[in-house]
Amino acid sequence: MSHEDKQIFICYAREDFDYAMRLFDDLERSGVSPWLDKENLLGGEKWELIIKHAITSSSYVLILLSERAITKRGFIHKEIKHALEVSEEFPESAIFIIPIRLEKCEPPSRLNVLQWVDLFPDYEAGFKRLLKVLAPEGQVNLLKRKLKMLAEILKQSEPKTDLKTILHLSSDPVELRSHPIRVSMEEAPQKFEVTGKFGPFAGEFGKPFKYIYNEYEEQGDIVFDHVTGLTWQKDGSDLLRYYTVSYNIYEYIEELNSAKFGGYTDWRLPTIPELLSLLEPERQLNNLYINPIFNSKQRWVWSNDAVGEWSGIAWIVAFNHGHMNSYRQDATSYVRCVR
Repeated sequence: MSHEDKQIFICYAREDFDYAMRLFDDLERSGVSPWLDKENLLGGEKWELIIKHAITSSSYVLILLSERAITKRGFIHKEIKHALEVSEEFPESAIFIIPIRLEKCEPPSRLNVLQWVDLFPDYEAGFKRLLKVLAPEGQVNLLKRKLKMLAEILKQSEPKTDLKTILHLSSDPVELRSHPIRVSMEEAPQKFEVTGKFGPFAGEFGKPFKYIYNEYEEQGDIVFDHVTGLTWQKDGSDLLRYYTVSYNIYEYIEELNSAKFGGYTDWRLPTIPELLSLLEPERQLNNLYINPIFNSKQRWVWSNDAVGEWSGIAWIVAFNHGHMNSYRQDATSYVRCVR
């Protein structure tokens, strides 16, 4: 049986529908065949009978677990019971049911004997592990889709970029500039390797030609990226200005270092290439273009790079729009420090 023929049933509590839908979409994009009631049930069908048949005929059953799913009453528990009954027909070594934790929670005792997969705090890392079981070749299909989408950006963009460099997939670490520089509006597309020109309504402009396939590791209040070698704040600041008589970004960074935040004293403002390394090509479950492992409060953040021809203007990255742009230093933006 090819991976395209394997039906994958997604069992979830109604409160976790957004997670189930994201998983459904990502599985479909990676070339497998997920089954979700909201997507596969037809009007007028006897839904309880159809769901039982779908579980019985599936190659895998994914059970999404959260405190909501475990503690509430609902049809999810009937689905779990039926899946466990079907699993008894399989050899002991076969994988049929895969518990998937959406948050920190204790799986029901009847599922405790099974190894679960966590989709938190790093959804992408958890999804990779899941695909190793469901369809090892699925990750390649997902990357191909990203490449195709990014190629569409290039068609109308200058400067032209070799398609092979769009998505960094090498095992070699990515080295990014850490010292601040001044870059003019005219130089920015080429210097930062982003699309178009800049202005108050950048739209599709300012999007990177290269996206990095990050490998994040959460370490308490900080996040380490194994691909770039950078350590980031998981959260960040409130809205701050560059220079002001009241509290500003430099005082915020000084306090982080004085307090040895995360055990370090070398926190600083990131450069634009470093911030662009965090961008995702598509909106994530947090409605931002950044992995949900990071706090969604910091929707746009200051960089340490300035706009060359204008004093008092700095470059920022907007995770709510997925691009970079310029911003007055007397305006407010967030800070996410790096080291």
